[in-house]
Amino acid sequence: MLKGVGTKFDKALSLGAIVFTSTIIKEVPSDGVMFQLRLLESLQSKPYSLLPNASSAAKAREPSAKFNPFLPYDEKLYVDTLNGTHNILFNKYCIVRDHLLITTRDFQNQYNPLTESDFKSILDVMDSMSNSLAFFNCGHMSGASVLHKHIQVIPVDSHGVPMEVLVNAMESLHPAAKPFQIPSIPFAHAAVFIPPSIDAKTLTVIYRETLLAAFKNSGQDYSPYLNPTDPTIETPEPLPPSYAFLMTRRWMLIVPRREESWNGISVNSVGFSGMVFVKRAEDYDAVTRLGMFNLLKELTYPKL
Repeated sequence: MLKGVGTKFDKALSLGAIVFTSTIIKEVPSDGVMFQLRLLESLQSKPYSLLPNASSAAKAREPSAKFNPFLPYDEKLYVDTLNGTHNILFNKYCIVRDHLLITTRDFQNQYNPLTESDFKSILDVMDSMSNSLAFFNCGHMSGASVLHKHIQVIPVDSHGVPMEVLVNAMESLHPAAKPFQIPSIPFAHAAVFIPPSIDAKTLTVIYRETLLAAFKNSGQDYSPYLNPTDPTIETPEPLPPSYAFLMTRRWMLIVPRREESWNGISVNSVGFSGMVFVKRAEDYDAVTRLGMFNLLKELTYPKL
């Protein structure tokens, strides 16, 4: 369990180690979901991006192996080490307080599936927060801008994320630990409810089953990529398919990715929670005209 996160965040902020970017929020309804379209008011010049989806399309398609902000990490951003396997760091460029990064202590590749040790640290971090969202941008079409394996966790309010309304509507129809598709989500995906008391080993099994189901629903077979022989290879060949991973303590959602961006607007996993971030006013207007679910459809595969 993490302790003193808020105090450590304030200290890192006072030292100038964290760059806070405020947003203008517009609520945009789309097929039963009240999406949040957020315009980043200012964007600092920086060597890499871990803003929710502020990376350029080119950088997101080619995560950087040469630049690694996690080895070594900035000590002013350090929060804790968990389980001997992961360092917990603050995200240097954030739009919410206490935006945490769960990074492997040794180099592992961002293309690789999540492991039991990853989930142990994810659960430890999430259990330290009252309400939170974990997300993982896996693969070159997912919005990842750093090749070193990292999972991100952000606090959310008690109402959860916008997409939660569609997930919650399925709870009486699907038992925990059994992947399913949500009829009102217009692209291939798989969701699953997480049992209230769960360990990392069981959660890893559920994740792997949900991952396979998500790609099966898009007409693809992910099984050849489930067990990489060497997770430290910088760029595996062939490249595994990309996907968005989202998780709360109640549910998990996995969405296979076909594209990383639409018209230069980069969207990572957070977008599939119902929160989309744009850097320019013209992008703000373009996304509003297109429609939120239509934007996500441009980045994903149709349901079979």
